[in-house]
Amino acid sequence: MNASARVFAGEFNRSDLVSRETAAGTPPVLITRSGACCSRIFVAGALIEKGARPGGEFYARVADPTGAFEFRIDRSRRDLAEILSHLDPPVFVTVLSNVVVDQGPVPGKPHLLVDEIRAVDRSTRDSWIVRTAATTCDRLDALRFALDGEEVSREITMAAGHYGINRTDIADLAEMVLKALETVSGAVEAGTSGGEPWEIVLSIIREKAGKNGMPLQEIISSAVPYGLSAEAVEQAVRVLLQEDECYQPSRDVIKIL
Repeated sequence: MNASARVFAGEFNRSDLVSRETAAGTPPVLITRSGACCSRIFVAGALIEKGARPGGEFYARVADPTGAFEFRIDRSRRDLAEILSHLDPPVFVTVLSNVVVDQGPVPGKPHLLVDEIRAVDRSTRDSWIVRTAATTCDRLDALRFALDGEEVSREITMAAGHYGINRTDIADLAEMVLKALETVSGAVEAGTSGGEPWEIVLSIIREKAGKNGMPLQEIISSAVPYGLSAEAVEQAVRVLLQEDECYQPSRDVIKIL
């Protein structure tokens, strides 16, 4: 069974790259803007709407902080329809679903076919946000490597080319992730994720900066999983510059001394 991807609705709903370059006998997959390869996805969010369409197909809309997924339930899955009937919105749920891509000559918008759905508590939803934020940021790092001409996975390369990804796009996706993290109960705060903001920023620069330093915008994007806003990162950078821990070899580029 393929591993389930974790993506936010705000990214998934803006993705339309269908790859047919899969193993023999396997269906096409959706590749998202950050390079997630989606044949199955795992989602946790708030069930905000449910119902039935003509023909007996049930649907459910599940929201995360960035948007909403729309799921379908196959008419043959009476067990899932029964579970859905006992879920009264709004309620937190987890959903495991298959990403179904039209296999005709002109692929339509992929749809999500539910495989499992169950009610959960807020802490489960919050854990999903944190984990999904981390995996999304890993992909954003890979996209930055791709823009710098480094070797990355086929999915990242395809995403960068198809969506015309640039550094502004990466920053926008990082901002989406940060906004999602801000909704988490007891959200990650400076001092609980590795130290003071300046310590976190310094460790990021040490780990990820190349020989020419690291652009400020990339530092901001990399600080998203730690719950640091752009303003907090900029303040931390000022502290590091004042303390001679770092310097600026060029405008908006930071390098360790």
